[in-house]
Amino acid sequence: MSSSTEERTIAATHRVRPLRLAFLVDPSNRAQILRAIEVCTCHWGGLLDPIIPVFRRRPSWLGEEGHDRAPSGHQLTAGWVEMFEPDYLVEAQPGLASEMGWPSDLVIPIDYTDVVGDDAGVGHGLSARSVYARAYERDFRFERRDPERVVLCDPRLTMDSLWVATLFGRLPSTGPAAPIRRDYLAALDADVQVVDGSNFVDLLISGRSVRTPIDLTTWELRFRPRVQQLALYVLFDPKRPCSLVWACWGPVMSGLAVG
Repeated sequence: MSSSTEERTIAATHRVRPLRLAFLVDPSNRAQILRAIEVCTCHWGGLLDPIIPVFRRRPSWLGEEGHDRAPSGHQLTAGWVEMFEPDYLVEAQPGLASEMGWPSDLVIPIDYTDVVGDDAGVGHGLSARSVYARAYERDFRFERRDPERVVLCDPRLTMDSLWVATLFGRLPSTGPAAPIRRDYLAALDADVQVVDGSNFVDLLISGRSVRTPIDLTTWELRFRPRVQQLALYVLFDPKRPCSLVWACWGPVMSGLAVG
């Protein structure tokens, strides 16, 4: 009696997605919002990370609390967190998550996103340094007939830092994440573009012909924008930093062209 062994081959594929972080910020604190954008720019998938304001009271511009369909400030914040389903909540200020009642094992202080070492600047997720290295190996080291221009956008005036960072990303020149900025400039042969009111529109409408640090956070990611082929014109109150992030960061995440 003979026995036979049937050989079988099983093939499996897997997809890796970036770590999804949600940044909790005080909506009136400009420095916290700028810091959150900076961290988003420094890791893979950062463009898709929401920046969520923590309201202790319902904003007056949303109407008064009290009727059945008017959520409270905390309900607004909780709703955004539920919609984005993050892996971790990142506190830009200690206590923002605890006052909402979220478990501590899902909460990261924003300082914990910084480390020093081979993956300098990113303590959670994949550093943008790895993205730049792969982009160089796969694309930018070859000569192309129509090469993409890569720029690093710095504001001409300090007062413009937030809106420039919101639209184009922000790579710090000092601190643990400074090597990410240096790698971006070196690996991708990027130019430093000083941005002000005279040239930011040209950068916005340039599309894929000009790459910025926030663009590179979605390198090799496939995602479906919530809205296709639309342009959005926004007005925001410069005295309310949160209004700028809502007006521009969210639509950018959704695939809209912002002007």
